[in-house]
Amino acid sequence: MSIEIARNVLMKARMIDPRLQVGSTEDEVAARIAAWADVFDGQPVWPREALEAVSDHYRKRNAFPIMPGDVVAYCAEQPPASSPEHLLWIFEKHVQHPWSTTIQELVGREIPELNPETYETWDKQFLIQKRREWLTANGSALAAEAIEKAERKALES
Repeated sequence: MSIEIARNVLMKARMIDPRLQVGSTEDEVAARIAAWADVFDGQPVWPREALEAVSDHYRKRNAFPIMPGDVVAYCAEQPPASSPEHLLWIFEKHVQHPWSTTIQELVGREIPELNPETYETWDKQFLIQKRREWLTANGSALAAEAIEKAERKALES
């Protein structure tokens, strides 16, 4: 996914900023994309937020050409409900912690399938596996629910 994000970010930035050097041959372009993707790998960078980072960067007066670290920093500053991909990333992080209530807090309701007290065992690996299975089947719907909750909250404030 990092390659796709890097390609899209570089192409958008190049359309805005002719100073940005992407490369003049296919090999140079591929190498530049791969280098940016390498910076993005393992970082909290999601497709929507990465493209928003480009727009945000170039809204600044006299902006320098964007760098991959600018994209990483922008993405890291975004709230969890900034995109479904961001939420799914957070869900995956918290699936490892059976007693964490972060997912329920983001969604705004109790989720019995994520509560360790629902099961008759307190074996951590078993609970992680159950959480992972349930989130694999229901993660997208939960992300949509969390985004809706965040949008409602924003409208109320």
